[in-house]
Amino acid sequence: MNLNNITHIIDILADSPLRQYLKGNESRTLFEEERKVLNKIDDIIRINIANLQNPLKAVVLGEVKAGKSTLINSLIQKEVAYTNVVEATAAIVEVKYSETENIFINFKNDEKRKVNSLVELNKLMDEKRNNQEFFSKINFISISTNTDRLKKITIVDTPGLNTITAENTERTEDYIKNADVVLWVINAHNLGQSDVVDKLEEIMEYGKPIIGIVNRIDEIDGDEDEILEYVQDEMGYIFDEIFTTSAKKAWDGFIQNNNKIIEESNINNLYKFIIDNIESNSKEFQMDSIEKSTISQIDKDLYVHKNTKNKLDTMLEKIDEDLRSLSEFNNNIKQITENKMNDWLNREFFKNEKNILLTCDNKDEYSRLLKQYTSSKYIENIINAQYKKMGKYIMDEWRKRSQQFIERKIDNVDFSIHADIPQNTNALQLTSEDEILDGAKNGGIAAGAVGLGLAGYAAWLGPAAYYITIGSAVGAFLPPLLIAGAIGGAVLGYLKRDKQKAKHYTQVEVLVKAIKNVVKDEILPDMMDKLNEYSDYYYEYTSGIIFDILSQCNISKEKVEDINNNLSKYIKNLEIELIDFK
Repeated sequence: MNLNNITHIIDILADSPLRQYLKGNESRTLFEEERKVLNKIDDIIRINIANLQNPLKAVVLGEVKAGKSTLINSLIQKEVAYTNVVEATAAIVEVKYSETENIFINFKNDEKRKVNSLVELNKLMDEKRNNQEFFSKINFISISTNTDRLKKITIVDTPGLNTITAENTERTEDYIKNADVVLWVINAHNLGQSDVVDKLEEIMEYGKPIIGIVNRIDEIDGDEDEILEYVQDEMGYIFDEIFTTSAKKAWDGFIQNNNKIIEESNINNLYKFIIDNIESNSKEFQMDSIEKSTISQIDKDLYVHKNTKNKLDTMLEKIDEDLRSLSEFNNNIKQITENKMNDWLNREFFKNEKNILLTCDNKDEYSRLLKQYTSSKYIENIINAQYKKMGKYIMDEWRKRSQQFIERKIDNVDFSIHADIPQNTNALQLTSEDEILDGAKNGGIAAGAVGLGLAGYAAWLGPAAYYITIGSAVGAFLPPLLIAGAIGGAVLGYLKRDKQKAKHYTQVEVLVKAIKNVVKDEILPDMMDKLNEYSDYYYEYTSGIIFDILSQCNISKEKVEDINNNLSKYIKNLEIELIDFK
């Protein structure tokens, strides 16, 4: 691999439809979770290229009291890292080559404080041991020395694993990004701790070579080979190389000029590996490190885009499914409403009035009731009551329908980026920090709020204003019945002409049939049109909410479809490039 290959990959990544959409888009989008991951991928690759211009950098990480500082001193064969201060107060220390020896405390406000010697630094650190405010202001401590072993390598000492707080976590991560190799120091007394493995798996995400160093090996009982085998079995998938050492014994041997003690410490094996594989071939090692890191980032990039493609496929499928379901529900409501109206007209309409007229024996009372029941206002009130009843039925059915959408479970749908990570990809643990985005789950919005939940339905579950408006508008579409004219001419005149021939019940039957026919032919069609409009209103409103939720993320369904189509092309192209790249 060479720089041209990496530059070519960068150009391909830039064509990502997600990157293209997110570029310059500062508003909240459907891809906020992806934005964070892709930015991290791009950042790591950019830093990798920048590091080619710098000396090889090794970052030393590990637990508290693992002996990191002593190990550094032993490797450099010079006291450059302070060792007599409680690690909980320690800051990041960058040790690099310089013809002039200097120690500076670099503060976050860009101020520098010169320290005259390591002894003075140790004393200051010890004095400030419990002053967390002081340490929170420190960016890093820089130690420059003219030791030859630092000419081709810069070493960064970091706080112990259990002391990495919110104050220095980001700075530690920045150093890991910039590292060419990670030296992870393990306290031989604490082998197999789960929090150590968890942290190491997080570091694997950066795609950097990691060398495992089991330190303080001389302080425990047990066979060294068995310990090495245990670490290999438990964490061999993490480390590129594993060494056992006793940094303290090595430092004692150096102070005493005792090569035998140094040899027993095993520090020479580690030193030889660094010299032969890192320091003497720093550019080659850097390029190998960059190659490994870049391939890891491409694997992650592919995974993110495939995961997003799956998410968008499901989202679009669910949107179409919901639209079809809503349309079917709307048509069903209309048909049921029509059936109910026909059934009402045939069975219930004017039923009580008919019975009263049939049982009325008083001529004057019969005439009064006949005049009352056949008035436009009376019949309009009956129809108006039924119309409102059916309007309420439609609204209630849509309410229940929307509630079903809201209550539908999405626990079985997981579109967070950490799901089903390919085995050849380093652990990528990502979850959305913003759970809710205007009623829609960020990241999971695709198959969650839009596809299954339609959370926006909640916006109209309570109000019935539109129903009230329609309900009060009955008179607007009911034609004047004018029973004295329309029905009067068709029925009452007939009754007067044939009153001696027709029986009482026949008169009532003819009257009721005539009124029903007028309602059926002149009124019912208009009523059904209005009720259908009413149901269509809810259909259009609820359907629109699907797109309103997308609009909250500043994207249209058409744009989602466009991005989704381009994702397929991008994934295919990147897979081909990755094969050649490897």
